[in-house]
Amino acid sequence: MRLSAEHLAEVSALTEGQLEQVPFPVLLLALAVHRRTVVVEFGRRKVTKTVFFEDGVPVDCRSNLVHETLGRFLVSAKALPEDAFNQYLSESLSRSVPLGEVLREKGVLGDYELFRYLQQNLAHKLLDLFTWKDGAFRAHADPVAVTSPLKVKVPQLLLTGLLRFAPQAEIDFAVAPLIGRPLGLHPQPHVPLSELRLSEAHMHAFQLLASPRSLGDLAQATSLPFGEVTRLVHALSLLGAVAPADEIPAASQVPQPAAPKTATLPTAAVPASAASRRVPPGRSWRPAWRSSSQPSPSRSSPMACASRRRTVKAKATRRGKPTRPASQALTRRRAAP
Repeated sequence: MRLSAEHLAEVSALTEGQLEQVPFPVLLLALAVHRRTVVVEFGRRKVTKTVFFEDGVPVDCRSNLVHETLGRFLVSAKALPEDAFNQYLSESLSRSVPLGEVLREKGVLGDYELFRYLQQNLAHKLLDLFTWKDGAFRAHADPVAVTSPLKVKVPQLLLTGLLRFAPQAEIDFAVAPLIGRPLGLHPQPHVPLSELRLSEAHMHAFQLLASPRSLGDLAQATSLPFGEVTRLVHALSLLGAVAPADEIPAASQVPQPAAPKTATLPTAAVPASAASRRVPPGRSWRPAWRSSSQPSPSRSSPMACASRRRTVKAKATRRGKPTRPASQALTRRRAAP
């Protein structure tokens, strides 16, 4: 469901809470919309993560999971051999210098490569939070010195996290109020849609919502799995871009926002703690709009044959060629040796 501005303001001002009541995507969006500079500590059992936000944008994330450290991330990405990692890590600890600086000094990674891996590692740690169904968070605005040039595009992070990592049960619960209702594009999204990069299939689905239609109709028109459609619609709804048609103001009353751009979604590394819980984009059950008792007509059925004859006749007419009656063509085929 599309969240109201009042609800996002209330969430952004929270100092603590439970992820069962305030999921991580909602908290992330609220902090981005209100451009909060804040430190949020997340905890679940023995796992802790501290995310630093600057003007609502995550710029750093510190985790107590070993596989989320930069060194282990480089080893898993095959950018650094295990033996070399142990050697450079020992030097980093003895000199009290960050591992990234040691790798840059030794010429193992250039400035651009180091920045790219640091950016990917940050996204890796943040995407894991989309898999958390429970846990607690505590926010405080105490100024903390963070010397990080990294920044994550929140709209794209939300889209990727909800499309690929969020539990399916969370998606189903979020879109349940939208089932059976015509949905359309809202003229006032919470964030600029120009920062989004959609695949061609998802861009097509987005454009189809210019005319209100239900989830089932959208899945049928795009041929996307119903589960993938629900994930996409939930992400766009959370970003404020999609809403029930009866809740959308007249287009003449508000300016039209910039549309998202078409691009292939980047392939993000799957967090190790989420690998076993990763949810596929589709679902195994058959959508309600496709009945198993109504199979598609075969190519040899009378309906399919008649459709092909009409297509051939139309093409020949456009090219100025005469067409033979279907009965004459059939007689000649039968008379052929």
